[in-house]
Order: sequence, then structure tokens, then C-alpha cells
Amino acid sequence: MHEPSAVGSGNDRPRDRRRNRALAGVHMVMTILGIFLVLTPLALWIAWSPGVLFAVLGGGIAAALALLACRWLAQRYRAQTAAIAAAPPIGPPPVSDRFLAELSGMGPFTYHNRLTGDYKFRLKMARLRRLLGPR
Repeated sequence: MHEPSAVGSGNDRPRDRRRNRALAGVHMVMTILGIFLVLTPLALWIAWSPGVLFAVLGGGIAAALALLACRWLAQRYRAQTAAIAAAPPIGPPPVSDRFLAELSGMGPFTYHNRLTGDYKFRLKMARLRRLLGPR
């Protein structure tokens, strides 16, 4: 099963690259907001007037709300990535190793150009159908 791709995993699908870049941008914004929130108490302590105090306090509250919004976006991205990774792969069903061994051991299929079908060819196809199982 394929794991959800992380930032910088080298996945070549364009949608995954866009998602990874978006998640990296969200993480960068979260880092900047976190640094701002760490410096907010110092700025409140050295605020020289009530106007500056309320401006710094309002900026801190806005940064905290923005940080929560970024966290929600990052969690939403991870949930979507996990859902995509958990989805069954699109394409033909996998073939068993026993079927492939039997197919490679049957030799060349040179009977395909006969109109009525050769008995040996029909036997080989019936054996392969039994190995594949019901559809």
C-alpha cells in the first residue's frame, strides 16, 4: 500500500507536487505566526502606551486565530492525502504469482491464428481461466 507523500518526497504526480508545495507554505506561515506569538509577551511588556498595548494584543489574538486556521488546513490536507492513499488502486486486478508461473511455463502461444482453435491451446486457456478464478 502506498504511503501518503510527505513534503519533498519526490513524487512525480503534478497534483501531489502542488499539494506538497501548498502544505509547505502552510507550515512556513505557521512558523512565522509561532515566532510572532512567542515575541508577543515581550512586546506587551515593553509597550509604552495603551494604544500600542492594544495593537500588540490585537495582533497576538489575530496571529493565534490565523495559526488555528493554518492548523485546520494542514489537518484537512493530511486527511485528504490519507483518503487518497487508502483508496484502491485504479487498474486491472493483480495477478497471482502462481498464474504467472503457469503462464511462463506453458511455452509459446502459437495457436492464436487458427480459426477453430487447437485442442492444446484450448486446454492451456482453460487452465489459465481456472487459475484466475471467477470474475
